[in-house]
Amino acid sequence: MASANIAGRSAGGFLVQLVAAPVALVCTVAGYLASGLGLARIRADGAPAATGGTEARLRAEMAEGLRHVGRRRELRALACTAALTNFGSQLVNVLLPVVFVRELHLPAGALGLYLALGGLGVLVGARCARPISTRLGSLGFLPVFCSPVRTLRVLPEGPTLPVAAALRAEAPAAKG
Repeated sequence: MASANIAGRSAGGFLVQLVAAPVALVCTVAGYLASGLGLARIRADGAPAATGGTEARLRAEMAEGLRHVGRRRELRALACTAALTNFGSQLVNVLLPVVFVRELHLPAGALGLYLALGGLGVLVGARCARPISTRLGSLGFLPVFCSPVRTLRVLPEGPTLPVAAALRAEAPAAKG
């Protein structure tokens, strides 16, 4: 997943800057078509045939799963956290290009670079999470998670992306 974040999003940003958005969109469509053709060529010889009544059974199993999650406090909290995280991620995915292009007047390549660096951060964070949590404990990361809030509090007006990136990068380093 981190590799896709590093390569795919950054390549998309640079492609938009290089050839314009409509051509980049056509390239994306071509990629989806190639993927669909590849999936269509997969043979389903060993797949069991669908039996009657599977839709009703699926609904019953989904309802049972929702009741199970609803009865357990930890699972409810996990489900709410996942839902809010997904919602927030989609907001960022939709609004970040608007902020880069309209508000900060940056080229699409800058967005691609920003997303590539973010993907690299995901990769490094995934690699370092276990050793750091072993050393600091599960609550040792709390100041790191709060650093974006602190960054927003001190930002001046104007193009603040480089300032925000620098402050966010410095926040964990200042603790160590």
